[in-house]
Amino acid sequence: MVDDFNHEGLVILLFAGRARDALPGPDHRRRGKPSGLCCDNGPEYIGKTMLEWAASRHITIIHTQPGNPQKNAYVECYNRTVRYDWLAQNLFGGLDEVQLGATAWLWLY
Repeated sequence: MVDDFNHEGLVILLFAGRARDALPGPDHRRRGKPSGLCCDNGPEYIGKTMLEWAASRHITIIHTQPGNPQKNAYVECYNRTVRYDWLAQNLFGGLDEVQLGATAWLWLY
């Protein structure tokens, strides 16, 4: 999850379907609630649960144009950096180890 205003990585999620669970985290109290979330058209972002969650919090979901990744170029570049600079360079023993490594890398990035 990347802050669109200052291009800061906020959290790396192991399961994209958990995006709605990441917002009430510690940064949410400091930064405030987002007015909108820009995301692709993956099933985790267009599911009924996610849309209801966003509507109940008055958060607008802004979907990128299908098949047009350059509309969300910064996030695509960020995802590539995560994939090649961190994920592809390490072997992990389990999901807990991956999450700890992701958080540590994010703090350095």
